[in-house]
Amino acid sequence: MLRVTFTGKEIGQQVLADRCSCHAKDGTIGYMSIIAHGKTIKQIGSIMNSNRIVEIRVEDSEGGTARFRTSLDTDFIIPTYGLKRSELGYERYAYAIGYDKFHAAFVSKAVGFVSNVSEDGFWEEFKKPRWKTPMLRRWMRPVLREMEDREYIKLHHSFNVWCAEISATPEQLDDVVKHLVEIGKLDFTE
Repeated sequence: MLRVTFTGKEIGQQVLADRCSCHAKDGTIGYMSIIAHGKTIKQIGSIMNSNRIVEIRVEDSEGGTARFRTSLDTDFIIPTYGLKRSELGYERYAYAIGYDKFHAAFVSKAVGFVSNVSEDGFWEEFKKPRWKTPMLRRWMRPVLREMEDREYIKLHHSFNVWCAEISATPEQLDDVVKHLVEIGKLDFTE
């Protein structure tokens, strides 16, 4: 379990989190899963989606430094303070798990943030209006491999969560698909 502390003017909230993920580049929280009372979940939701100046700390159960992983082999350390909220806010999903206890997940609305790193998760991302490239679902595996080779996708792993950032522009995705069609890795046949 992780201990997450939110402090600021008229705010002092400490909760237990079972999962937390941060973007490697700047310490922005991409995904946070918390178990707490309903009122606490609402308070955290308002904190995560506000302009308030709040310090966010994430510590392991012994109060040690939070460790985040940017790939399968590279760890980096974020101080237990100074984590940032996503500027675009968070989607909140909450489910009752007992008497006034809820499990809530806060998922960043940041452009290019993917909280489900399966082929289905990326497929859902590429169906959004931002992406103009026509694609078939069965193309996901070669498209994702090519995007990783070109470093357009960066995977993040921290505290039991895998997520990803897509840095590609719609034009770069077009180039990836065009290249794969040209070399015969994608086809239009059933």
